[in-house]
Amino acid sequence: VEPRGRLSRSWTDDTAVDVGGGGHHLTRPPSASLGPTRPHSGFGLLGTSPRLPPPSLPAYMMKQGFLITLLVGSTAGLTTRGTPGVAPHAGAMDSPNLLWIMSDDMGYGEPGVFGQQSFKTPNIDRLAASGLRFTDAYTGAPVCAPSRCTLMTGLHTGHTYIRGNNANPDGTDMSLRANDTTVATLLRQAGYHTMHVGKWGLGYNGSTGAPPLQGWDEYYGELDQANAHNMYPPFLWSSATTGQEVMTVEPLVGNLAGDEALATDTATPFKQNSSGLCLGVNGGDTAIAGAELLVYDCMPKPSQTWSLDSSTAALSNGDGWCASVGSDGTSVVAAACDPTDAAQQFQLTGPGVGTSRITTASGGDGGACLGTDNATGFVVAAPCGCDDHGHGQLWIGESALPSRDRCMGPLGGGCNYTHDLFTEAAIGMLRSRTEGEASAQPWFMYLSWTDPHAGGWSTTNAEEGNPVPDDGDFGAMSDWPLVEQDHASVIQNFQDRDVGRILDLLDELGLTDSTVIFFASDNGASNEGGSAANGFHSYQFFNSSGPLQGCKRSLYEGGIRSPSIVSWPGRIAAGGVSSFPWYFPDFLPTALDLANAAALTPATADGISIVPTLLGHGQERTDDCMYFEFCTSNKWGYAARIGYLKAVALSSEAPLELYDLSVDIGETNNLALSQPDLLTPLAACLEAQHRDSPQFPRGDGNCTISR
Repeated sequence: VEPRGRLSRSWTDDTAVDVGGGGHHLTRPPSASLGPTRPHSGFGLLGTSPRLPPPSLPAYMMKQGFLITLLVGSTAGLTTRGTPGVAPHAGAMDSPNLLWIMSDDMGYGEPGVFGQQSFKTPNIDRLAASGLRFTDAYTGAPVCAPSRCTLMTGLHTGHTYIRGNNANPDGTDMSLRANDTTVATLLRQAGYHTMHVGKWGLGYNGSTGAPPLQGWDEYYGELDQANAHNMYPPFLWSSATTGQEVMTVEPLVGNLAGDEALATDTATPFKQNSSGLCLGVNGGDTAIAGAELLVYDCMPKPSQTWSLDSSTAALSNGDGWCASVGSDGTSVVAAACDPTDAAQQFQLTGPGVGTSRITTASGGDGGACLGTDNATGFVVAAPCGCDDHGHGQLWIGESALPSRDRCMGPLGGGCNYTHDLFTEAAIGMLRSRTEGEASAQPWFMYLSWTDPHAGGWSTTNAEEGNPVPDDGDFGAMSDWPLVEQDHASVIQNFQDRDVGRILDLLDELGLTDSTVIFFASDNGASNEGGSAANGFHSYQFFNSSGPLQGCKRSLYEGGIRSPSIVSWPGRIAAGGVSSFPWYFPDFLPTALDLANAAALTPATADGISIVPTLLGHGQERTDDCMYFEFCTSNKWGYAARIGYLKAVALSSEAPLELYDLSVDIGETNNLALSQPDLLTPLAACLEAQHRDSPQFPRGDGNCTISR
């Protein structure tokens, strides 16, 4: 076999390529062809959701609900390829707006324009018709956090700080460091207003990776990588730069109040207070006697699983600690359980459906209630309902949490669905950019939905399926497992619907021709989620990887190739198809190039600008190779691509495999033994691009499982 392309990295306007897997012959249009504005497509397709219009604006935009304001710090300094401290460029309004729409775990074969047959994506297809569809675009990694880290930093996973979904010892996400530089920070320096909506996963509140510290003027969404997959969470985070940068917790009331009151005569499990935070012990799994009780992000951990036993009046957690009022009568600490200690005796009182107060045993109405000091997060005993933070004294039992039956009931059962909230927040932010002085400033929005990633209806049943408010006509597909009905619905009836809503909004606001839209998935198709009752999702059910081998968590193409589209009507030729290979590290230099701020690109960036390709010009990759590494199930692997040739090893103990992707997109014909000379430059690049990381050591025996 003589591979086509060999080590060539040049792609020109009239190149025709066979992407394999189906024999499709794709030809790029000439660069002189300028596309019209996007055509509009109708609705009424199979599975169209009856739940229109979507819900009203989220709480942070309506300025309603209780707010817990937590101060965070300021951004770090920058080192760039150009002159340090470059001022915002003078031609700011000559630069386009930038919108990155991220799908979570959408497979290469799931949009209609990439070959899906079982459900439809007319608006994603419409976006492709208005711009350039990429057959050979890649993510940054085969799972969420490292992939998003490469997108934000312009570094590949041989150089990024975050190379897996691994959590810190206390269960929090690994966070970007103060010296990490994101594309948001750089675009902000270039004069852009920056907005992020949805899943962040690169830093919790109070960490150096919190969105306001990583370049975002506005944020609304879920910070935590794992909590983001609860599609009906008790709260979301928001921030806005108004003098001081703040992070705000905003309870989602519909996800807190259920249909059943808490029983007061049985052992009752507690998860969160009505501000949406969960009860825990300072120190978490390594807490010691006397450690303060506090509230923080909810996680399915024994240290945060509490019950109040009516027979002993003890409030205890899964680690065996009992809550105890301190000698000062105010503090609440962890103690060895002692049923004779009056300081460890509590009871439930009112006030109504779905919530209760936890009072000291002798407290009762007007007595001492367990609540939250919102300035510190610590739990305190205070007069019931009389302090400024009385809402922190209402505690939610498991009977009040969202469920599939409740949230798929009439009017969505009153549940707050994050996908809808994220879409509404994005629409509100975009509208605000056309008002007053804001209309004179270019903007960058990163809209990161959490679907079709597997998820749950609450923190107690994470990733039991594809939570969605309704299945539309897919609910009539009786030969499909429930989880697959949900999966098809969340893509067609919600994600694709809202791609259309965003496109329509840009048209309405007159922003279509001045906005570059990127659409991509963060990794390959999910093969996760489900239950015995609803069925278990399989990426093969809808042929979600298309002609590619593998799925999410794999370094084969099915785990890292993304269904990617870029549209800029009038500048990017409409209806084009390109085989030019690019990946998430390329976004940072590309975005800065589009913003006329290429001089701000860090000298350490691994990516290249793909603007020449977007504008229809021939281009070569100028890096040594496109590089990926990943650890899963205690197997450490890496992969690289040069031209159409790809080398991959799924284990540090396995030999390199070699594939010519121009004729073997499914990676079925390993050329490593028959043509070892072609492997040499790829093997050299693989070794050169890996930089050792203490957090992600190389080798099967050293790496930990990435969640």
